[in-house]
Amino acid sequence: MASLPEYLRQSDLLEQLVLDRATMDTFGRVEVIWEYPKVHKVLGFICKPSRFDRRKLAFNFDQVQSIGSSGILVSAAPMETDSDRVSKLESLVNCEVWTDEGNRRGRITDYMFHTQSGAIRYYLVSRLGIKGIPSTLYALYPSQILNVGRNRVLVSEGIANGLEVIQVGLQTKLVQEVSQVREVLQDENGQLSQGLQSLVRRAANKAQRVADRAQDLTEKARDRVQALGDELLESDFNRPTRRDYDDYDRSNDRRYAKEDFDFDEPWEDDGWEETPQEKPRHGANHQPERPRFDPQPKRSLRSEQAPPSETPQRSRQDDPWDDDVW
Repeated sequence: MASLPEYLRQSDLLEQLVLDRATMDTFGRVEVIWEYPKVHKVLGFICKPSRFDRRKLAFNFDQVQSIGSSGILVSAAPMETDSDRVSKLESLVNCEVWTDEGNRRGRITDYMFHTQSGAIRYYLVSRLGIKGIPSTLYALYPSQILNVGRNRVLVSEGIANGLEVIQVGLQTKLVQEVSQVREVLQDENGQLSQGLQSLVRRAANKAQRVADRAQDLTEKARDRVQALGDELLESDFNRPTRRDYDDYDRSNDRRYAKEDFDFDEPWEDDGWEETPQEKPRHGANHQPERPRFDPQPKRSLRSEQAPPSETPQRSRQDDPWDDDVW
């Protein structure tokens, strides 16, 4: 008995291989735990030799030498029984848990018992959840059970609400993990939101500085353009126009100097030419027009009536101012 664990679950013994410690012969595998529900005690277990053998072999815990992870070693021969008697054995496993207020709170799926005395320490209650998914297991102590039936046990409403958690199920773990992940995400979202807000503020400040710089450059460019426009307007205003050339004081121009001109004298070229300053007004190759005159010698009416051959020739002795000569 020294090698027996102090407490075992009922599910840990099911399907365990039973061997004779003296001969190491096989008696079979554990099929049912022999339980006495009214006093919440385990008396032993029932073993079946083979699948097609209807015989059942009963062992009590006084015969058990050791319980390991691979099998159970016994020291004495079992008692034979049949399937009918085994089927009549009572057990609280699979019984529903109801409260005195008429609420169903779960189902008994297993129990923990003392290996030396066989006393059940507590029952394991599984709350109603998704089928096929392990749920959270709660401890229901024998002293908390009010009544025991073949299919149901009765507990108080307060006891059912305050059951001790023994094992957290997958569904509860998922809920807890989801809650933890949600909290972590909320924290990260908070930090991310703060970071994004900081980035947005920095971007807004940067954009404002860029806008101010662009506005300053625009104002400087506008002032520069305005200054250039004023300079151009001032230079155009001071530039001589065509009217200025027309209103030029012609008294200083040799072309328009007042001189006595003898129209009777032939035209003589005095060598005048346009000054370089005046060329842009007329062009590089332009020559100003001069008044053209074709003075003819004065003739009298008499000479005009006389034929050219009969016109007398003028001599030195003739009076130059005598019109009759002509």
